[in-house]
Amino acid sequence: MVRKPVPVRLDGRGRFIGGLLLGIGLFWLLWLFLFHPVSVPMISRWSMVDAATTPVPASLLQSEPLKAVGVTLSTPNDTPPISRLQALQLAAQAEPDAATSAKKIDAHYVLLTYPAVTNHQNHSSFTNLPTWLIWYQQVPQPSTNVALTTQPPQDLYLFINAQTGQPALAIWA
Repeated sequence: MVRKPVPVRLDGRGRFIGGLLLGIGLFWLLWLFLFHPVSVPMISRWSMVDAATTPVPASLLQSEPLKAVGVTLSTPNDTPPISRLQALQLAAQAEPDAATSAKKIDAHYVLLTYPAVTNHQNHSSFTNLPTWLIWYQQVPQPSTNVALTTQPPQDLYLFINAQTGQPALAIWA
């Protein structure tokens, strides 16, 4: 004679634990869908402190590549209209190749002064414009010469207007 398998009935404790596990799983799934940053995969909104008051290093305020093109930076006293994270996301949209391939990325809230030069009509004059300076360091450059296999990496200084969110100025050095 063959015995039929008896279906297992869960008692009260088993139902509670099963419901709890199911609830945790659904909460985790909703968390992934609703709070996962998808616009810029390399920047996590949880791993980066959004501090606007970090002091600008003196080496950056007196940077030779910026001085060479006539850029003067100063430290603002007010809080920025857009956050550091928003500025980084806007910069990544404006320069996606630099954002993904840079060895290091720094962001500082600064006042930009840049006199327009007669031979560079692409940019306007800026006087104490509140901007976010996104500094992409050691960005690999594609080779322009067949004999050279690689070009030395360069830095990109990208200024994002803190009031409009538009790129104001980009300097490769």
